[in-house]
Amino acid sequence: MSEGEEEDKRGSPEIRFRRVKVPKIYFRDYLEQDFRQVNHMPEFIRKNRNRSIILVGVQILSAVCSLAIYVRRESRVILAASILSIILSFVGMFGTIMLNNCFMFMHAFFCTSLFGAFYVYLLMEMIFIKPNDFKQDSNAALSDTAVMFFMSIPFMIIFLVGCHSMYLLVLVSDERKERRMEQERERGLLAPEL
Repeated sequence: MSEGEEEDKRGSPEIRFRRVKVPKIYFRDYLEQDFRQVNHMPEFIRKNRNRSIILVGVQILSAVCSLAIYVRRESRVILAASILSIILSFVGMFGTIMLNNCFMFMHAFFCTSLFGAFYVYLLMEMIFIKPNDFKQDSNAALSDTAVMFFMSIPFMIIFLVGCHSMYLLVLVSDERKERRMEQERERGLLAPEL
């Protein structure tokens, strides 16, 4: 070994490389400005937002599948609920991608209250209007009640995705409120927390 190589080994620190995983944020360019940077979005909101985008995609498919109930029952109420669920699914996707409180609230509120109640209505109708459908011979196909139950599952999925959207809305609202309070503390408008 030459003299210069020995100096380099003793005098310079050893260089080690480290792999850093950048968190995946779906549709980052469409986020509102206060959440656009990686370090501006808390990990729990990032994970729940990404999960919610996937779930709302499933909800869009479920909303389209809910049209099968209309084909079976030919009820205008079911058609109106199916079309409204498709529209609200796209509103929910837009609100979730942007983290817009107004659109997320519309989506979560209507999916949990309206479609949750509509799903209960469908179950009640299936149970009370035709309670004797399960008394069939063993060679028969599924009863009308069983078919309606399986066809109403998309409305249950819409309700559950609405519940997750409400949870994400609460997380985002709490984060925004905390940021607002922190900014007011920095400006001296609020007393520091004890």
